[in-house]
Amino acid sequence: MSETSRIATVVAAATPAATAVAVAVDSVRLGVNVADDVSHGTTRNTTKTMAGIAGGWSVGTGAAITGATVGSMLCPGVGTLIGGIVGGIAGGFVGSSASRFAADKISDKLHHDVEVHKCQKCAKSFTYRKYKSEGDEDLCDDCSE
Repeated sequence: MSETSRIATVVAAATPAATAVAVAVDSVRLGVNVADDVSHGTTRNTTKTMAGIAGGWSVGTGAAITGATVGSMLCPGVGTLIGGIVGGIAGGFVGSSASRFAADKISDKLHHDVEVHKCQKCAKSFTYRKYKSEGDEDLCDDCSE
């Protein structure tokens, strides 16, 4: 058995366990955000987290396939493995980050769980997003630093 075949066998055996761990981590992240939302009377954390999870999985999957394809063209076998891993990780990060950013901007535009508050320190009006933690609703960004 060649080195490439051994690597492929190990990766194939580890994939189901790694996927199960990733799904469990995302489930815990989502559960924590649902709990935060319930305690703050909002759904913004859940919306943003779900967008990040969906974006991470979908873009990560596509980028893993693309990376594996490019890796195969450059160095069949090992290149396929490295390209798939690098593409999946990079795509997952970019997809999750971009989706969370987009969800936040769309939520702001739709005034989803957004309120206008008056800063207790400088009296300036500021936009308060209800998903933020308790204690930050009384100060604007300038005064809370």
